[in-house]
Amino acid sequence: MAGAILKSALAGGIFPLSEVTVYDIDQQKMQSARDIGVNTAATPGEAVINSDIVILAVKPQVIEPLLSEIKNVSEGRCIVSIAAGISAQYIKSRLTPNAYVLRVMPNTPIMIGKGATAIAKSDDVPYEYYKKVVSIFSDSGEVAFIDEERMNEIISVSSSSPAYFFLMVDAMVKCAEEQGIDKAVALRLSAKAMEGAASMMLESGKSPEELASQVTSPGGTTFAALKTLADNRFQDSVKKAMKSCTKRAYELGK
Repeated sequence: MAGAILKSALAGGIFPLSEVTVYDIDQQKMQSARDIGVNTAATPGEAVINSDIVILAVKPQVIEPLLSEIKNVSEGRCIVSIAAGISAQYIKSRLTPNAYVLRVMPNTPIMIGKGATAIAKSDDVPYEYYKKVVSIFSDSGEVAFIDEERMNEIISVSSSSPAYFFLMVDAMVKCAEEQGIDKAVALRLSAKAMEGAASMMLESGKSPEELASQVTSPGGTTFAALKTLADNRFQDSVKKAMKSCTKRAYELGK
């Protein structure tokens, strides 16, 4: 995810190479950063000292020691966190009082410029910082502004959800193979069907329910498929999955 964010920021000209500093414990990733021409730091603290905007692209399980390491150099800087479940207040409590904190929740399609990113609303972060952070993510897809209190809930909607779609297509492709269809053909057509359906939802002005009904003839093939999904409580399963995602986000924040 860090690489995708970096790629977006550089591609959009938001930051010149000379103004970007990267730190990672993985030396191979550090070398990859040097190969594209950005600066690298020997420690997280050094990276923060050289930056006004700091993106913490780390797992929530390791954010505590990282915050301790950068606390004394966080003054006046905008700390942007993509760690699931970790509140802005928690991060603020472990930095200097005048560090600015902004919580952002992107998803992996930002790698191809098709991201869906939630950014927490904040009156504390100076406008120039906030505007710059928004630019990083808006250049790589859709951006929505969410109340900080709902940032855990939005994870299941846009951040984790690409995995749901990948899993559904995987099941479709495997079933197609069982029915004698070439795997590559099934993958391409099912993925394009999903892409087209997404575009229709965004552009038609109609609800998902209305669009589904347009495709469904009484007693037809789509009707048979949707009835089977309903009989197997497909929508209930999706809701349960999303609530499990949200529950885990709160657990990670404890």
